[in-house]
This record gives sequence, C-alpha cells and structure tokens, in this order.
Amino acid sequence: MFETLLHEMIHALLFIQQNNTDRDGHGPEFLKEAKRISQAANLNITVYHTFFDEVDYYKTHVWKCNRIYELVTYSNNRPPQPADTWYEAHQRECGGTYTKISSPPSASKKRKVSNNTTLDNFFDPSANKKCRK
Repeated sequence: MFETLLHEMIHALLFIQQNNTDRDGHGPEFLKEAKRISQAANLNITVYHTFFDEVDYYKTHVWKCNRIYELVTYSNNRPPQPADTWYEAHQRECGGTYTKISSPPSASKKRKVSNNTTLDNFFDPSANKKCRK
C-alpha cells in the first residue's frame, strides 16, 4: 500500500514541479524519482501497482442475491440500489433481492484526543507526553 501511495505522490510531485501532464506518466523523470525513493526507503515503487486489490480489501460489506446467489461488495454500508449502473438490468433479468451476509467487525470506541496534539509534539521526544498515550 505504501508503494501505491508513493507512486501516486510521484505523479503529483512531477505535476507540481514540472507541470508534467504526460498521459503515460511513467517516463524517465518518474522512473528516476521512483528509484530514488525506493532506495532511500527500502521499497519497490514500480510503474504498476495493486490499487484495485487495495480497493477490494476495503469492500467488507457483502450482499447476496436470493435468486442467483450473486455477491456484491461495497466499502460502505449500503444495499444495492438503482444508483448502481447494473441494478436496473439485475431487476429486469433476475428480480432477486439482496440480503446482507457480511459486515466488518464493529469499530471500537475511539478515545478523545487532546487539542494540543500536533505532529511536532508526536515526533519531538521533549514535547508534551500526554500526546503519546
């Protein structure tokens, strides 16, 4: 996941620094930055990434059709609906309804973070220790 984020950040860097709008986007400047960052961070940033695998990882809400047993996954908690491009065809051709069969584990309650928490306080060992609980 870090490699994918850095991959996209290199595109942003080149766009900002050089107004690089190359549609391919993986030319010599991209490769140079990817190699530099990969070596410095001991990573492997390539012109390819597994973004779709990462998206699928977060699709934890699963719905199942009661007629053809087709599964539909979403990252947010919502049933299949007319806003989905395929929904109308499914209703016309199958007519089945979807039932939720899986959800992510419920999130634990988050503790309140003090207002004085900053990145400087987090990384500076001499900063306020209350930020490091």
